[in-house]
Order: sequence, then structure tokens, then C-alpha cells
Amino acid sequence: MKVLIAAGASGGHIFPAIALGSSLRRKADNLEILFVCSNRYLDRRIFSREGLNFRCLSSNKLTPRLSFSLLAFPARLALDMAKALFIIAAFRPKVIVGFGGYASFPIVLIGSLAGIPAVIHEQNVAIGKANLFLARFAKKIAVSFKETISRIPDGMKEKVVYTGNPIRTDLLKDDKELALKKFGFDRDKFTLLVIGGSQGAHRLNRIFAESIASLEEARKKDIQIVHIAGEQDKESIEAIYDNFDIPALVFSFLDRIDEAYSAADLVFSRSGSAALSELAYYAKPMVLVPYPYARSHQKENALAFAGKGAAIYKEEGELTPREFRSMVLELMDNREKLAILSKMSRSLSMPDASDRLADVVMVYNTFIHNKL
Repeated sequence: MKVLIAAGASGGHIFPAIALGSSLRRKADNLEILFVCSNRYLDRRIFSREGLNFRCLSSNKLTPRLSFSLLAFPARLALDMAKALFIIAAFRPKVIVGFGGYASFPIVLIGSLAGIPAVIHEQNVAIGKANLFLARFAKKIAVSFKETISRIPDGMKEKVVYTGNPIRTDLLKDDKELALKKFGFDRDKFTLLVIGGSQGAHRLNRIFAESIASLEEARKKDIQIVHIAGEQDKESIEAIYDNFDIPALVFSFLDRIDEAYSAADLVFSRSGSAALSELAYYAKPMVLVPYPYARSHQKENALAFAGKGAAIYKEEGELTPREFRSMVLELMDNREKLAILSKMSRSLSMPDASDRLADVVMVYNTFIHNKL
């Protein structure tokens, strides 16, 4: 069986694709997988680090404003269509899986037109533009959120299968004692995890750090913090904690995110689909502050979790250090509320999502391709 998996441009597309690949390999011995991504450094670094076989298309982007990039988009798309045809003809997959975004568009479209069955997967509540277009060509439309089903156009809903968002559970080890020890933390203190990251999280990073700095000295002694602030904010956020003598470890990026999840009693995070799936797996109480700018799907993701009582939803534009400070203190002192958030968070976890999606893909393992 040969499977072609297209995913790129963000970890939110790439990591579920890699999780699917792992599940497929567990289910089939005679399996060959080829990944297709964009030529962005992030994509190439992730697939190279994982030791996976991959090919690259361009990082073509359809911008909403008139610019050289917009004018060049059709030419780059035509070249990527030709590349996609070459990749498919050379690899001869029995099934194609697309995870949305530009990288999946030429592959799924060309493959479908050539008669190769395609499965697309949507990680967010709001279905992306590429997947919305490709849905008409796909044999199956897998979704991470039940709320997405209502967003699928009439006439295509019979294709929908609810699988959840694939995560690599084999890499997510839940050992709080070990994690606290590795961070050098006190097991009796309340551990806060902040996942700001590098994309547009400057305000979130700073408001949180300033809110903690304003705590009374006695309360500062009760907490310890892991803060993933991104490359640009790491030094400035670290300086705030140092100046106010707050026990905090600040990272630009954390490879072993599972250790941060394990250590945390409460998480403040953006609401990308991958982070939400992993936080639910760990049953973490969370405060979600979605990325606020245009064409972000995070708001809908956060509202879906908050609507089920699994998270507290906050708009970034409405937050102040004072409000953050009050929220931290309220949640630290209300263990019953934390327990409820944790319980509801766990209820949204789908640790078998990658296996469920793999089962959908495996339906086509006897398909005989004779179109190319």
C-alpha cells in the first residue's frame, strides 16, 4: 500500500499528518508513505527531524491584497500542479490524504482528477478554504470537531466522518513528579503553563507576566511558571520574572512539551487545534486566548471548548494585567472549578483519533490504480 499525505505551512497541519503516518505503519507492514509539504523552513525541518520521506511544493500564498505575490500566485500554482502530477505519477499512491492548507491543494486536486481516492481532514471547527473547495472531490471528509459538520455544504455531509484530531500519544508521557523534578520545581507549589509562542503572542505574553509581577509577595511564593514565549519575547519576559523574583522558566520553544503539560495545574494558551487536542489528552484546565487576527480559526476552536465547559474563553483585546491577575488568583483558590474544567477537558479527548482516521484511509488499501 502506498499513501501520499499532503500537509504543510503550520504545525497544526503537519503534526496530525505525522500522527496518521505512525498509525498507518502500525496497521500495515507493507506500507510506503510519502509526505508532501511546502518548502518553508518549518516544514522541511520537521519532516527531516522525523526522518520521513517527503517532497516539497512552493510556499505559495493567496493574499487578500493586490501585490506582486497575488499576481504571481497563478503562475506558482500552475508550477505546483505540474509538480503534483509528477509526484503522483512517480509514486503511484493508492490513496491521498490532505490536511488542508495550500500544500494539500494541488496534490488532492490532481490526484482526484486522476481517479485516486482522496480523504481530507479538517483540524479546526471552521473548515479552511482549501478543504472547502476540495470537499467536492474527496471520498471522505474527516473532522476534529462535531461542530464542523454543520459547516459542510449540503450534499456532502454523507461523506463526513468524525475522527477527532490525530495526536502522537506515544510521545505524550504523563508523569507529573518526573516533570516537576526535571524543571527543578516544588511539588507543593501551583504550576502555571503559558503557551504564547511566536506568532502574534507579544501582548498575551506581556500581560500575563505583568499580572504575575503585580501579585502580593505571599502569593508569588505559591506559584511557579513555565512560559513558552517565542524567540522575540523570551528575554523581555524572562527579565520581568527575574526583576520581581518569580520562579519561572522561560523558553522560546520547548521540544518536550509533554513535560510542561504534565507539570501544569493550569494552562493559559492560544487555541490552535493541535494544542487543544493535546491539552484535552492531559485533561488540563485551561484559559484560552485565541489568536485575534483575520483568517484565524482559533476563536471558533476556543468557543467550542468553552461551550462544553472545558475551558475559559477570553478575548485578547479585552484583557488587562489586572483582570489576568484576578483570574489567576480565583482559579488557584477554587480547586473545585479546576476539577470541573479538567473533567470536561478530558471528555473532549480522542486519543484514538489517529487510529480512527487510519481506519478510514485503510478502506482504500485494495484500490488498484490504473489511471496514470
